[in-house]
Amino acid sequence: MSVLRKISMYSALIGFGGYFVLHQQLKKKYPDVPLYNLPDSTHIKSTFPPSNSKTYIAYCDTFKTTITTTASKSQIADSVLKWPTLQNLQTDGPSSTATGAITGEKVSRTSKPKYESVILKWNWAPSSHIVSTFEWLAGYGYPWRLMNGGYHEILVQQVGENTYDVYFVTAHEYNNLRDGKVIPGFMQALHKDFGRLVLHFGTQIK
Repeated sequence: MSVLRKISMYSALIGFGGYFVLHQQLKKKYPDVPLYNLPDSTHIKSTFPPSNSKTYIAYCDTFKTTITTTASKSQIADSVLKWPTLQNLQTDGPSSTATGAITGEKVSRTSKPKYESVILKWNWAPSSHIVSTFEWLAGYGYPWRLMNGGYHEILVQQVGENTYDVYFVTAHEYNNLRDGKVIPGFMQALHKDFGRLVLHFGTQIK
């Protein structure tokens, strides 16, 4: 085995090992919260397509942390929304688009005395043809499909004096072709860790 090949192999093993450790730490600190355990103040379920729609929500992942801060609910929500990927989705109105292959819009922002909720929606840009490519492959036996897009909700709920529960909810929407094909498990794990990282860094507020 050549020296270059050995270096590449060891680098890949180190990289995978590092990610595995990070994944386990994130999973322990921010475990999955079942959708039925979300507080009544959540709004994301009301945005899901109806059961007879041409699209459906294949899965919904939720992560939660509790923080103590003198910041307001709105300031906490804004801190989470500063994550670069989420910033690109915060255009106003369905005709506005983010740059690149993804379009996005701010669906709603609700502020009440005890909670603050922001819902974002994203889709692959039609010009990217990425979804149709995977649909074509799946039609010929490829075991996975790609989501059309999805929803994110940032929910901040006051639970005590200067104490808040912060939720990050993410849901993926697929064409309802009734074959159960979605992205592979390792990609779902990466998307979950993305949500955990958003929650982790977005709540570093004093």
